[in-house]
Amino acid sequence: MFGVVSFCWFLSIIGPALAASPPTTNRAFLQSKLQPFVDSLALPPPQAQLLSSKLDQDSNLAAFLSGKDYQSSFLLALSCLSIRATLGDDSVDTIPINQTETEANWSAHPRPVHPLILNPRTQVASLLAFPDLSQDVSRALKITGFFKSRFAVRSGGHSPNPGFSSIDNPGILIDLQKLNQIEVSQDKKVVSLGPGGRWGDVLAALDPYDVSVIGGRIPQVGVAGLTIGGGLFHFSGEYGLAVDNVKNFEVVLSDGTVTDANADRNADLFWALKGGGANFGIVTRFDLYTIPVRNIWFQVAIYTPEQVPTILDAFAEWQNEGASDVKSTVALIIAPEATTVGLIYSASADQPAAFAPFYSISAATVAVPANNGTVLSLTNILGTTFSNVPQRHDYRGASSKVDVQLYKDVYIFWREQAIAVHAATGANMTFTLQPIPVNLVDQGIAKGGNPLGLSRINQQWWTTLVDWENAEDDEKVRAVPIATSEKWKELGEQRGSYIPFLFMNDGSRDQSPLSLYGAENVARLKQVSRKYDRSQMFQTLQANRAIYGAKSNVKKDDFHLVYAMEAGVSNTWSANHPEHARKRRILNAAFSDKALRMSEPYVIQHVDRWCQLLAEGAGHDWSQPREMAEWSDYLVFDILGLDRLFKMFAPENVSNYIRFIESNLSSRIAMEEDGAEKGVDSVDVRKDMFHHLFHAKDPLTGGPGYTKAELRAETSLLVVAGSDTTSTVIPAMFFYMTRNPRTYDKLTSEIRKTFHNVDEIHAGPQLSSCRYLRAFIDETMRLNPPVAGDLTREVLAGGITVEDQYLPEGTVVGVSFYALHHNETTFPDAFHFQPERWIAAERKEVSAPVNMAAVESGFTPFSMGPRGCPGKNLAYLEMSITMAKVLYLYDVKALEGSDLGAGRPDQIRGRQNKEHYQTCDRFISTRKGPIVNFRKRAV
Repeated sequence: MFGVVSFCWFLSIIGPALAASPPTTNRAFLQSKLQPFVDSLALPPPQAQLLSSKLDQDSNLAAFLSGKDYQSSFLLALSCLSIRATLGDDSVDTIPINQTETEANWSAHPRPVHPLILNPRTQVASLLAFPDLSQDVSRALKITGFFKSRFAVRSGGHSPNPGFSSIDNPGILIDLQKLNQIEVSQDKKVVSLGPGGRWGDVLAALDPYDVSVIGGRIPQVGVAGLTIGGGLFHFSGEYGLAVDNVKNFEVVLSDGTVTDANADRNADLFWALKGGGANFGIVTRFDLYTIPVRNIWFQVAIYTPEQVPTILDAFAEWQNEGASDVKSTVALIIAPEATTVGLIYSASADQPAAFAPFYSISAATVAVPANNGTVLSLTNILGTTFSNVPQRHDYRGASSKVDVQLYKDVYIFWREQAIAVHAATGANMTFTLQPIPVNLVDQGIAKGGNPLGLSRINQQWWTTLVDWENAEDDEKVRAVPIATSEKWKELGEQRGSYIPFLFMNDGSRDQSPLSLYGAENVARLKQVSRKYDRSQMFQTLQANRAIYGAKSNVKKDDFHLVYAMEAGVSNTWSANHPEHARKRRILNAAFSDKALRMSEPYVIQHVDRWCQLLAEGAGHDWSQPREMAEWSDYLVFDILGLDRLFKMFAPENVSNYIRFIESNLSSRIAMEEDGAEKGVDSVDVRKDMFHHLFHAKDPLTGGPGYTKAELRAETSLLVVAGSDTTSTVIPAMFFYMTRNPRTYDKLTSEIRKTFHNVDEIHAGPQLSSCRYLRAFIDETMRLNPPVAGDLTREVLAGGITVEDQYLPEGTVVGVSFYALHHNETTFPDAFHFQPERWIAAERKEVSAPVNMAAVESGFTPFSMGPRGCPGKNLAYLEMSITMAKVLYLYDVKALEGSDLGAGRPDQIRGRQNKEHYQTCDRFISTRKGPIVNFRKRAV
């Protein structure tokens, strides 16, 4: 039982954070809200009283419950405290953290939660919870729901997708590993499993009963994740998917209710849980039908790369003919240098006739001779192939009809890429074809149906397992399976063999299985979600993420084609898949952290020169007026590496603009070619951003990144996109600082106290510590996003759902970033310039309550998802260094009597706010002003 002494110890750790808020004076109101919550946790009276006494003194909680301004960071601390009070010492991990538990994920990708480690911006704590009863899961959900805490759930931790089985933001991680029960019914027809169990333990427990279950093929895989994603097993062709063999789910809903879902009770929820993923609640028990299979026949053989075409012929022949014997299945796993073929039959046999196409192919090695064994013995053999090394992993999926030529064409494409990336990074990957006979689909229908929307045809679900060591190779390695899945679609559509379905268990982080379940099924899943998760605790329903997120089922619409400089040559902006994927890989390499570090001296060089010229000739008097929109353009063009600083060149029309690009491009290419002759380590080589674009390589192939035509197209794009963010935000920052004296004073104070001389201003801990400067930049970009309008997307086959509205294929959709950033629900008092809204410790100075989670989620000045701005870090570096240096060196004031850049009462609606910097949306943001004077500050 949880003791008072240890509870007090926990309070002593977390107490300083809680004590930051003075006690509320309205205790009666607070207690009226708190008491029902504490009562619902069913704590022993001493612990309940102690918890209540701590909670009812917290002013942030009182403000939160009364709809007033509060600091969400302290609410998470209270959430951690309450979970520990409820579950006890043995069921939580706080300080010191058990890193073995937080890093227990099979893949190195999912980022572990860090209990009670403070985030620099939000100053919040986190906790790892290990409930061992369904009621404990209920309590944990009640607490996270009451305090609106972020949370994640983990069972086996097998998914390699970041965030799928851990949490990369401060919050609560609910780990279900203690819920690992295995209980067989008296008649041996049903087995009840806890979500935290592993399939190897399940099959070992069932072996003495002469039965098995449709579960996981690898013994280390967890029960819950595989099952709610569908669950494909050796004998799924005979019995269906794992979800088709569930008799009942015990599930905890978002309000803490523990209920059952089966064919008779909550039948709609039962249907949704059969492949709908973790979107409806936390399953705390699976009641599965057993299958009467123990003794089986199997063999495993290894073949050479030269034999792959023959193996694929045999596989397709078996799919078309031998698979009609539903007891037979084939495991086909192809690696670049070897192919493994497992023949499995769900009964004792002697060379089953179904596998006839394979018997005439001589194996290079027979790994497991043909034998009559058991499900458990096969599982143990497969377990030896599983690596426990904490490498980085990825999955990916694609589907097609039975088409041997398609198999061969995609395999050839994949193998070339896989060999190349292995040579470059050491990454290993497989090419796996999973047979899906029509009887698998029929079994799902016969057993009540599921939401997957499968077609009644023989098909295959391709997947790959990728392993590698180093995080810096992530993009290069993942590019291969991404390109391969795109090739499945490209060639499959040409041959009429592509199937728009993605098996959830094989989906990668940027794929969207649910969107391919069919419009009717998706709509039904949403309806079930709204019914059983009324607070939408398990959902994220924001239009910008539905449209622009990594898993969005959209593509760029034809609007983007107008941004190609010449016919037939696209840039990253105008390209769609798969060309966009290639160009984005190269652009990301050019904007890598290494490239940024190498470019920083050139950024500083240009900023220093720009600062010098701002106040040229003024001495300690005020400078000549500077129109900051123009001056910002001059600076950012130079940083990009297209030197026209202070030549006052402004393209008057498209022809002048193209000549401008061509002129600069020619001179820079000549410079780079001259530098290449001298060697990249020459002191004369100018390693600015254009240098990295010129020398960029394709991370996938190692070959040259851009042709000269493509380099011209990318340069044209970056002159607009690469300059527009900074050249819009810098004049806006001068506008807001000169019209908000308190903001100006706080900025100058922070910068001048942080740095002892101007040469200290560069990337590093000192610049990163300037929290008010970062908040000032973010608030400026919120009010004046560089791209104010919508970036339109066209909906793909399967449609998407945005804020409960289904949008069919072909719909053009987008979100205005200006509207998003001025949404009063997300940003209260949205037209008021308040950098303090971004800093937890200063949020009390903000005029309206702030929900920081909503603020950070709705803030997208660089767009988001796979087409988000790759130059984001460069833009922040430019803006931070520029403003820090200017305010360290100079005093700044607006030109007296000038209102250039401000709204005016005589203007049209929307342009009348004199405190708001005015921009015009012409895809990019055009602007004028403000006019500013500079003076060297007295030291």
